[in-house]
Amino acid sequence: MNTVQRIAKNTSVSVIMYRLIQKLKDPLYKNSMFLMLSTFVGSALGFVYWIVAARLYSVEAVGIATALISAMNLIAALSKLGFDIGLVKFLPNGDRKIDMINSCLTITFVSSIVFSTIFVLGTEVWSPALGFLKKNAALFALFVVFVTVTAMIQTQYNVFVAFRKAEFSFAQNTTWFVLKLIFIVFLTSFGAFGIFISWGAAVFFGLLLSLFFLTPKVCSGYLPIPSVEKRIVRNMFYFSFGNYIASIFSIAPQMLLPLLIVNVLGAEMTAYFFIAWSISNILFIISNAVSMSLFAEGSYNQNKLRKDTIKAIKFTFLLLIPAIIGVVLFSDKLLLLFGKAYSENAVDLLRILAVSSILVAVNTLYVGVKRVQMDIKTITFIYVFIMGFTIVVSYALITKIGLIGVGIGWMLGHGIIFTIINTSLMKNYITMIGDV
Repeated sequence: MNTVQRIAKNTSVSVIMYRLIQKLKDPLYKNSMFLMLSTFVGSALGFVYWIVAARLYSVEAVGIATALISAMNLIAALSKLGFDIGLVKFLPNGDRKIDMINSCLTITFVSSIVFSTIFVLGTEVWSPALGFLKKNAALFALFVVFVTVTAMIQTQYNVFVAFRKAEFSFAQNTTWFVLKLIFIVFLTSFGAFGIFISWGAAVFFGLLLSLFFLTPKVCSGYLPIPSVEKRIVRNMFYFSFGNYIASIFSIAPQMLLPLLIVNVLGAEMTAYFFIAWSISNILFIISNAVSMSLFAEGSYNQNKLRKDTIKAIKFTFLLLIPAIIGVVLFSDKLLLLFGKAYSENAVDLLRILAVSSILVAVNTLYVGVKRVQMDIKTITFIYVFIMGFTIVVSYALITKIGLIGVGIGWMLGHGIIFTIINTSLMKNYITMIGDV
């Protein structure tokens, strides 16, 4: 390569790097990248975490722990009452930001204690496999505490999103993911409960970091003082509660499926499912991160929504397509990291989930647009249908064809919504052309 060629090459590389840096200054791209980076790092550390768990703990222990963690996350999601989403919509232009944050966190704190207590008391009805929680006072108390801190840290996460400071969300998530990886090594004598305790304790310390160190950096003068300002809550309630109903159904499949599998197929199959889902979740988070960033940007300035949506679609698939190809081609190798049994039992499920991420991406970005437009009915319909279809079809198939039935149910549910969305968009487009 001669001197002229080297100069040309270096110049072209510099131009590309310059353009990339400039794009990352755009809040949509910057926050999307940090939200993705937050989850990617969390997923990478999560893989290490579950690899360690698979090596140090029995398959049955991993299965019980994943069911516990899934239940904990489900109850935490229920406990937020939608105020985490409400913060993204109302906090950017709110005039009493500290009061709004504390009101949302206080409501989340109280509701999570109530919901987690009800769940444990009723385990014999909705999850007999977790009935031991009710019989052991210490585990009962730990479950309530861990649900509470999980709900609060998830709400706190969206405070940073609302301020378009997703780098703090990254710091928050990285902290508790590293901590749980450290804790799990020293709790092997507790079996499945060692995994559960390592997870919950890490979230607890991550929440303390967020409340007393990170949040004051984005909201000057902030102190986590329990309070509920009725006027603020009243103004947020319709949008927040509407999204709450929709969000329950949006996260229900990933929370209910482990409970369904552990009760129908047993703890071992639950472990195989959970690992496959954890890997495919890397793909799902790409569209989730971009959709949340699009929602935040639209909340600041809805006039740019169409332009930002086009940017979001291009950005999502630029990252998603290569990732899907990689997961499909190397799924068996990825699962081997957790053990031969995981590769033998979860590879087909993982491939189906990976391909389904294309459908998930379109549906998720569409939801981001509808959140900006405050179209709660459409959002609720989308997630109610996907949840109901996935659970019903999965239950019908897993007893006949095993775990792959879950993947088929999930893909078909998203595929039907994908078709409805694109049919609707095409009709609107044709109508616009006709009007012209």
